[in-house]
This record gives sequence, structure tokens and C-alpha cells, in this order.
Amino acid sequence: MVNPRIQEALNALDQAKDLTYQKHFEASQKLNSFMHICRINGLNPIKVLEEHYTKQRHEPEKFVQPVIMGDNPNTGNYVCKCGKLFSSQNALNGHKKGCKS
Repeated sequence: MVNPRIQEALNALDQAKDLTYQKHFEASQKLNSFMHICRINGLNPIKVLEEHYTKQRHEPEKFVQPVIMGDNPNTGNYVCKCGKLFSSQNALNGHKKGCKS
């Protein structure tokens, strides 16, 4: 007799395997559909994919405001070099006394 916990784990693995096959099947169907639509419209599917991904790569990324050490005018917060945020300069100064950064 197999330990019930082991059998439960084996069953979970079987279900995961089935889901993986299902996902691959769905992805394959979507890819075939995409290629079929491209060809019907006289387009080369490889060229369409290349253009799509080249365009994505060259789009400018969103600018992320860097964290400024000390007073951060964008948030009104004060930031220690260790990364902790404080609402006032006094709180930051108090923290710095015991901070190891």
C-alpha cells in the first residue's frame, strides 16, 4: 500500500503534466491560427513577428524616478542609504545614529 501523502503528490504531478500538455496544445493552436491568418492576408508570419518584437524592443521604457538620498522632493520622504523611508529630517537623523550603512 502506497502512503496516501505520496499518492496525493503523484496525483498532483499527473494533473500538472496534463495541464502542461493542454497549455502546449493551446499555444500550438494559437500559433497555427496566427500563421494561417498571416498567410491568408499575404504576409510572411516570420516577418510579422520580427517587426512586432523589434518594435517592442525599441519602444522607450518608462522612466523610473531614482531614490534620492536625503530629501526626496517628489515624495516628501527622507531616505537613508540603507533604503528606509522617513517622514522628517529629524526622524532620518535619529535613525542614522544607529544605522550601519
